[in-house]
Amino acid sequence: MKLVAQRVVSPATHATGVNAYYYRHPGRDWLDAPPDDLGRGVFASKILEVEPPVGNRVRSFLEITAPDRTSNLEIQHVILDGASLLSSGRQQLPWALVHGETLFNFNIELSLAAQWDLELRILLGYALEVRAAS
Repeated sequence: MKLVAQRVVSPATHATGVNAYYYRHPGRDWLDAPPDDLGRGVFASKILEVEPPVGNRVRSFLEITAPDRTSNLEIQHVILDGASLLSSGRQQLPWALVHGETLFNFNIELSLAAQWDLELRILLGYALEVRAAS
């Protein structure tokens, strides 16, 4: 599966919000890092707070890749524990971390960086919510 959550702002209306997308990868499984040739997958659901015309600016994003069978609890642990590890080691953003079968990528614009931990939790919440909505 691929879960994507993005905080975006519309250049036309200045509206801001989080958009999230869920893609499945039926029949695909792996035992370590996600394969490079996984592709986007089969669209399953979305949450749109800001309509996505071309040109929305992404202020932060979280992308999670894991086998379809991965539980939300496992995803939550990988993201939060991984972020804690990276931040305690003073790892510079953007972050990319593989833990077992799960890969996550996270980045945030400089103006939001002071509250990166809150932003990460918000995006994670949307990513798990869009999965539940399918």
